[in-house]
Amino acid sequence: IQPVRILDLQTARLVAASAYTACAGSPVQLFASYLPNATYSWAGPAGFSSTAQNPVIPAIGPQHVGVYTVTVTTSACGQPVTDSTLLTV
Repeated sequence: IQPVRILDLQTARLVAASAYTACAGSPVQLFASYLPNATYSWAGPAGFSSTAQNPVIPAIGPQHVGVYTVTVTTSACGQPVTDSTLLTV
């Protein structure tokens, strides 16, 4: 599994990198920082969506190339926090 990590949600930039390259056919796991009682909403190409904190895309292909966005909502922050990264194959 190739990780893509969303970092500290208190910083101005939430993603570890603005772009990430994965090998075709490999699984990729997206990561968001743990926040107590938070909900996670991921969206991306080819209809990708997940409410898991750290979802896995089992086999990356050309249809998965594009921007992946996570929105994290927690009562402690008051408003949802969103960031994204670009995945290429």
